[in-house]
Amino acid sequence: MSELKMPNPFMVLAHKFKSMVLRALRDQGIDIVPMHIKSLFCVNRLESCTAVDIAEGLDRDKAQITRLIKELIDKELVRKEPNPNDKRSQLIVLTEHGRATLNKVLSIEESIIEKMHQGMSQEQLDQFDQLSRQMVENLQKS
Repeated sequence: MSELKMPNPFMVLAHKFKSMVLRALRDQGIDIVPMHIKSLFCVNRLESCTAVDIAEGLDRDKAQITRLIKELIDKELVRKEPNPNDKRSQLIVLTEHGRATLNKVLSIEESIIEKMHQGMSQEQLDQFDQLSRQMVENLQKS
């Protein structure tokens, strides 16, 4: 079996980034898990976001998303509103608390990314971005 050269540093980077974000959030008294963060990003990104949109965006099944949305509502991060385009579904909308939490996540991520970029040229950063995008694209093809 051939030796894998990329996954170890890549996995360490992904894990370190995620753990630093979560630690910074906990230090600010924010009790949130990675799936909550991904969901908030998804809701924020879409103008009219439904549970189906979240399920598709996060590649999760309906039961998982139902539980996830309930947790987000219990934490007062999102609320449900009637969907004017489809009476059978509801829109998932960020609350003010949800928007503030997402802004804190973005600020924390930005400061960690700045730290990661220290000592790197723009060319190196562009190359990393290009390689990462290609890897994601390769995985989405399978």
